[in-house]
Amino acid sequence: MSAGRTLSSGGRSSSPDNAYYGGVATNPSTARRPASFIKEALVRSKQGEVQDNENTQAVFTPAELQALGYEAGDPYEGLEVVGTFTDAGANIGNLENVDRVRQRQGGATFRKLPVQQRIIDILNRAAAAAGVYVHITSGGQMPYDQWNSTPGKSTSGRTTSGKPKNFYVPGSNGERIPARTGSRRHDTGLAVDCCLTKDSNPSSTNYIAYNFGSPGRGENNQIWDNFIYHAFKFGCRGFGFSRGYMGTRTIHIDTLGAYSGGRYNSNQIGHWSNTSSYFVNIAQKGMDEG
Repeated sequence: MSAGRTLSSGGRSSSPDNAYYGGVATNPSTARRPASFIKEALVRSKQGEVQDNENTQAVFTPAELQALGYEAGDPYEGLEVVGTFTDAGANIGNLENVDRVRQRQGGATFRKLPVQQRIIDILNRAAAAAGVYVHITSGGQMPYDQWNSTPGKSTSGRTTSGKPKNFYVPGSNGERIPARTGSRRHDTGLAVDCCLTKDSNPSSTNYIAYNFGSPGRGENNQIWDNFIYHAFKFGCRGFGFSRGYMGTRTIHIDTLGAYSGGRYNSNQIGHWSNTSSYFVNIAQKGMDEG
């Protein structure tokens, strides 16, 4: 998100340091400000005043919020979110009264933070075009630079390349609070791992599986292909989708693009983890026709 863009909370960012989640950023001194997007969206949810595309099931304890760089305490404490959803149908490219994205990453261990409205809007358009509902299972996380500047930080596990896998920050009682894991794509709030359903139930687990042995064949495969095409048509630029990556029901998708030379290139599709050229071609077609 660039400085000066409108935030989901209705405010505007004035610098890159307050561009994440209405106030959480790489600068710890900035990150301690209230995260207005999360706070206001959760309060509206609790009061039954959820606005379109702002539903979230993320639930945090005050200690978790404070450790992750948010202003802890009321109204977060004991906050349970029950989403309400509206859907006016598959209005391709039109988000009016369309809400097909369910932020269910509150149950994740590390990547439980809400994502930016930009990718929510893209996923809503793609879901409407494909006639499905998107369930985010892994969302945003503490940026690496913010974690690295936190006193008492720690890690656990190693990746196949020998690098730390899981990252923690200390809680008020010395406990380890999960802060981040894996690559930096999820740091931005512009990356998700998600599943698809045909039904609108916000708690549904009837996730659509892809038969990787017969790409493009069968109703479920065609639904997935259609979703990927439209996701890239409307603005996604990176993804990982294979049986050996996250199974047959989950995709990683983001707006960042290929990573090269220490930066993301949104003009080039990024893909990894044995993602088949079949899907890359679908994504490229969507990007070219967007």
